[in-house]
Amino acid sequence: MNKIDQHLWEFGEIRFDSERQQVMRGVEVKNLPPKVATLLHAFVRSEGRVLKKDELLAALWPDALVEEANLSQTVFLLRKILKECGVETPLIEAVPKVGYRFSVEARLVTETPVAEPARTEALAEPVTLAEPVTRVAPVTPVAPAVSWWQSLATRRSWQLAAVAVVAVLVLLTALAVRSLGSRSRGPLVNSVAVLPFVEMNGDKADQALSLGLADLLISRLGEANAIEVRPTAAVLRYLEKTQDALGAGRELGVEAVVTGRIYRQGDTLRLTCQLVRVSDEKTLWTTTFARPFVNLFEMEDTLTAQVAHALVVPLLESTAPSPTPQGTQNLAAYHLYLKGRYFWNKRSWEWKMKAAESFEQAIQLDPNYAAAYAGLADCYSLRNTQMTPKERLAKALPAVERALQLNERQAEAHASRGFIRYKLQGDWAGAEASLKRAIELNPNYATAWHWYGECLGLLGRGEEALRTIQQAERLDPLSQPIKSDVGLVYMRRRQYEQAVAKFKETLTLDPKFNRVYFDLTLVYLLQGRFEQAVEAHLDFLDGSDKPPTILPEMRQTYQQAGEQAYWRKLVELKDAGKTNVGIRMLALIRLRFGTADQALADMEQSVANVVGEEIRLLLKASPEFDPLRQLPRFQELLREAGFKG
Repeated sequence: MNKIDQHLWEFGEIRFDSERQQVMRGVEVKNLPPKVATLLHAFVRSEGRVLKKDELLAALWPDALVEEANLSQTVFLLRKILKECGVETPLIEAVPKVGYRFSVEARLVTETPVAEPARTEALAEPVTLAEPVTRVAPVTPVAPAVSWWQSLATRRSWQLAAVAVVAVLVLLTALAVRSLGSRSRGPLVNSVAVLPFVEMNGDKADQALSLGLADLLISRLGEANAIEVRPTAAVLRYLEKTQDALGAGRELGVEAVVTGRIYRQGDTLRLTCQLVRVSDEKTLWTTTFARPFVNLFEMEDTLTAQVAHALVVPLLESTAPSPTPQGTQNLAAYHLYLKGRYFWNKRSWEWKMKAAESFEQAIQLDPNYAAAYAGLADCYSLRNTQMTPKERLAKALPAVERALQLNERQAEAHASRGFIRYKLQGDWAGAEASLKRAIELNPNYATAWHWYGECLGLLGRGEEALRTIQQAERLDPLSQPIKSDVGLVYMRRRQYEQAVAKFKETLTLDPKFNRVYFDLTLVYLLQGRFEQAVEAHLDFLDGSDKPPTILPEMRQTYQQAGEQAYWRKLVELKDAGKTNVGIRMLALIRLRFGTADQALADMEQSVANVVGEEIRLLLKASPEFDPLRQLPRFQELLREAGFKG
């Protein structure tokens, strides 16, 4: 009599070897992922009874808290494999709100079949790349936060736990991309966007943790230098929206999106993370981690070691990512930094001042926080009608120098230094060196590419400028400042139709992005499209936040006397001190209705009265000055501005 093999089962025409983790039908053999094999083993031993979800979760993940979605996906994969083996009738029945039942009788067999390796098909398990983390002793729960960016200290244990877990998620995400890509000759995913995580059972207004986790993932994946990662600035717009991950991926022009969900369950913080391909909506990878709070550094070391051991070859340069987000151990300071960047990206003077306040508060909490100093420098170095260039330089320069003293390898600080050098100091060579260094340190930092592209454009290196700033646009395709500055590069290349198209594209993102109407006015004037220039300028005045407005008077002049009277009226109001007119627009108006001498006199006065005024930046490449370029007085202005001619 044959001995019964305790690991060989049979149901229908299928044989299942639980020891070898294989299913066989005739000579065809399929290898099962470990979780799928464990699930099938539970079913064949169930004798037709309903297996509850909790029972199955405990069998598959005995030492971790995981979501039911993991179980559902494992059941789906088992059904798929059985169907591939020729099983037409579904053998696994779902019992709503309870669990699953195996609907066919399985029996132990009395002989051990010999597998035919020639037809073996290996199946990769898509559910997780590493085992979920083992529970540790619970601690006292932390009270939930009450509002966004407030009561940060009360959330510290949750945040620290999240920071530690995100280090592992970074490694797993990067390795998922690499391991998935390694199955073919080329990478499966070349570009990715990490959306703000969603808190499923927390205060909806508590968004600091959601954005903070995404920002950490973005930073670490960006430093890995393996794929193109959209910057935090690009995903900020999805912070307060109901997420449509695939729609966001299409808007951001990436091949895949990373989404995450945060669950708070008693003393445990659970995070799920998915990598989804945009083109076919396929989930390429998903994982879940559950961790109570212990010591941050101990957690990170332990988790990173587990992941490195499980996956063998890490993608990142180090298997122990820095436990300090953006260079600070004070999470309240870190979230104030994120708040500042959120405000800064709005670009208006009021928002920049709100951003500066947030950065200063972060510095008060952590005086050695380099990123906050760089953010503060960015607030003051950008054009600000409330401060002269000299005042801006006095605020921005010490901040960026302090940032670099604290962290010489911070890309944001080098980019800030480069921006200050060409915008406020006229140091073109130094600016180029700083911006190149920023890009070298973080090739995914869109702002560095943006400012380097603008710098090259102002130097008249149009082809390089366009190529560089288009890389910024690829990294952050929904950035209005970047997109509008692509239009300015086209304009400086005398490609006016392309400039108009880019300005209009920018306005589709936000019709209230007012500076674009000014740029449209200029390009229409350059083209001789004077009526359209008036309409664009009226839109610019309508969106201006500088009372008192001259809009009613200008609109009335246009309606009653036409476009030529409109431009003459604008110069009249400027001469009377009732409004400001940019030097480029003033030059175009002077050249149309006056003389070159008048235009040059305006420019000379501007250079003499405002040291470091942007007129110095514009002389080399701006097309508004083309009719003046060969005149000796203009050549002298070029030399004063540091250009050779």
